[in-house]
Amino acid sequence: MYKPIVKQLADAQEKLIRFDIEDTDITINYQPYKDFFQVISHVFRNAIDHGIEESKIRIDKNKNEEAYIKVLFKRKGLYRFQVVIRDDGRGIDVEKIREKVRKGYEEMNMEKEELDNLVDNLSRHQLLQMIFEPGFTTKEEVTAISGRGVGMDAVKKTVEDIEGKVWVESQLGEGTVFIAELPLLMV
Repeated sequence: MYKPIVKQLADAQEKLIRFDIEDTDITINYQPYKDFFQVISHVFRNAIDHGIEESKIRIDKNKNEEAYIKVLFKRKGLYRFQVVIRDDGRGIDVEKIREKVRKGYEEMNMEKEELDNLVDNLSRHQLLQMIFEPGFTTKEEVTAISGRGVGMDAVKKTVEDIEGKVWVESQLGEGTVFIAELPLLMV
């Protein structure tokens, strides 16, 4: 289902990407998760467009020319499981997010001291989660693939609609991990 999307997007950007879905013993009924499995294409789009570097840049950074995106399913107790999507791209720059947040608050005409206090006290984790906010993007230009600030908020809403939770972890220069923890639905 996702391999053709990843291949098409990677080819369009002339990036070499190995896409793997690890085997799992978790069995689910697809129907209750249908919306989630459709909307996570945004995670792949962002990984390819925002995260994974061009081959030359990867080589210059002593990385494999071929990037990877891995998907795995992990059981979390009796009633939950996680969908984990990991890439080895450039990672998310939290300082870039901080500046974008600062500009957003500046547009609200907040007092400078209040603005500085609010933005400077956001934790690294809080800043990373901003990617799920409606309209949020750090992309300077809109492309056919991403940059409009829609997509990740749709992922969050879809996950929350089935009483799950979603978050992102990232290390600059090493990659990003997207995690959706979902209930095992029997419907």
